[in-house]
Amino acid sequence: MYKRLFLFAFFLCIIIGFGGCSSQPQTILPSPQPALDRALRIDRVIIAGQPTESEIRSLPQRGIFHVVNVRSPEEMNDNTQVNFEEAKLVHELNITYDNLPISGEKYLYRPEVLEAFAKIMQASKDSVLLHCKSGGRARWLYAAYEVKYLGKSPDEVMRSLERYGIWPLPLEKLTGIPLRIDKRNRQFLSKDSMRQTIKFDKEKYLSQQSDAILERVKRFDNKLYDEFLCFPIHGLWLSMRT
Repeated sequence: MYKRLFLFAFFLCIIIGFGGCSSQPQTILPSPQPALDRALRIDRVIIAGQPTESEIRSLPQRGIFHVVNVRSPEEMNDNTQVNFEEAKLVHELNITYDNLPISGEKYLYRPEVLEAFAKIMQASKDSVLLHCKSGGRARWLYAAYEVKYLGKSPDEVMRSLERYGIWPLPLEKLTGIPLRIDKRNRQFLSKDSMRQTIKFDKEKYLSQQSDAILERVKRFDNKLYDEFLCFPIHGLWLSMRT
């Protein structure tokens, strides 16, 4: 009897064990969400999040023949984020493709990215799909392009970022005080311009310093005269005046 109970318990454990293995949860990746139907179009630039494979295939029908992707290579190579090879597919469709990564500390926001994007816009008259993961980084890049190359004010451009939650800033939300952003023009002055700006008179300065030195020389009965000659400018000036 004990032998039968033992065998029954043994087989019951095996059945439960197999059942437990078969019931382990499986990771199911979410289906990619369409991005182009929710995209923001400004002139010939379409700003969007990550397009799906079917949306990439539809680009020629949409009249889009240039793709600028600001996602990093690491993002694009992650199958949990992008389940197809975007660059390869775009090239197969005879669409121009550029990758200008902006992501984390490795791919910072930097002037070189904006300059490269400006060259793309200048070289091509095609409609351009500018995208990242959600559209935020892409919108920042185009905002910078609007300010630097299209002459828009930073304040005007920032207001257009409201749909991405970037504007208004928390400070404006908390205080209820409307804020403005203005750009400042940096001016790098030459030495001559700087002297003019601060009204520095070199001749007057040397004259005053030399008078002070001569006064000290007189006070100490010429004992410090040789000391001051160690200084080339003052020494020369003194030798000319004495």
